[in-house]
Amino acid sequence: MQEVSERLRQAKYRRHFSSIQLLRMSAKSARAVRYRPLRRILLQQELDAVRNQRKVAQASFTAHHLSWFFERAVVHVASTVTEPFNFVTTSRLPRPLPSSYPDQVRTFLELAVQHNIPTNSVVTAIASSVILDAYLPFAHAFSPEDAFSTLYGPSLLDCLEETYAPSVLPENPVQRSGPNTFFTRS
Repeated sequence: MQEVSERLRQAKYRRHFSSIQLLRMSAKSARAVRYRPLRRILLQQELDAVRNQRKVAQASFTAHHLSWFFERAVVHVASTVTEPFNFVTTSRLPRPLPSSYPDQVRTFLELAVQHNIPTNSVVTAIASSVILDAYLPFAHAFSPEDAFSTLYGPSLLDCLEETYAPSVLPENPVQRSGPNTFFTRS
């Protein structure tokens, strides 16, 4: 065992095997006990990998959120198996968007045009209201892209097209793509 350790310490091996972890396992102990340190390390690595994936996807739910979503998922699956369960939409069940939301946005945009409010000010006001409405107290913080495209994007795009098109919007705003695109229609 020491000979292997010595070889791994050499520089030419380190760069190729930097993630190898050496564990001492007693040949005298029972098999289950002997592999316990290895099991602990492998499980920790898997947990860390899953935790990181959830953070990247902004799906790192608390126990409270998991319990709440699980209850709603059971009801959803009991009522339909053809439609997928949507976490973002489900998170808004206690406080759904009002059905009058598109009309409110349309009225705001019409008043802004009527009073010659600069487009940047209009966009800033809408973005601020969307952000404040999207992240309810004690609710899970979904990615801004998911929250926007699921809850607000389609209605806002329709309102913007009706109010500003074709004077302000590009000829085909739905076709834009890239890192600065807020939403597209699917």
